[in-house]
Amino acid sequence: MPKGKRLIPVSSDVVDELGKIANQIGMGIAELAEVILRHSVKILKTRSDVAKALREPLLVSDMKRLEVLVAPLHGFITLLSRVDEDSYQELVSGYNRLGRLVANILKVRGINDTVDLATVATTLFPFISVDVHNVSDHVEKIVMIAPQLGDEKLRRIVSTTIGTIASSLGYSVGSVEESEGVISISVSREGVEKNVHAT
Repeated sequence: MPKGKRLIPVSSDVVDELGKIANQIGMGIAELAEVILRHSVKILKTRSDVAKALREPLLVSDMKRLEVLVAPLHGFITLLSRVDEDSYQELVSGYNRLGRLVANILKVRGINDTVDLATVATTLFPFISVDVHNVSDHVEKIVMIAPQLGDEKLRRIVSTTIGTIASSLGYSVGSVEESEGVISISVSREGVEKNVHAT
């Protein structure tokens, strides 16, 4: 017996956007909505943060386009300990270039608040957890924590990359505090909607 169908109210602007996408790919709006919801339900069965759960696959796809290499963390840290200073500086510069490219993609997609920046941080560096705290009306602090950040060279790569992304998104990057296992970056921008987020 076929399952029944229910009507769910959806705002007209969302339906309009779905209609444009449906026309582009040759599907009906109802069919497209069904496909999107079915895949979203599978993702959200094990996730509580809806926006982050749906955004992460998009960010991972973007990382693939940028030819980001996924490497075993322990091996990467061991490699960092063995490279000479010139090679290390070149690697840091490469991460800075990556940060600017990521920021450009985020701007095109309209993703530019600190909650999204936290999601980007954990997508690029999956071993860290990130909290965003409101410090004042226009200042937020991005706190990144991981035992692996005890490695000074890795800590610098993470710190400079996230700082570059924030700066390229239009934030003023203030104080950067580093200690073993922790990075704290203060950012500010007029008119940014404040959020508190943990990943």
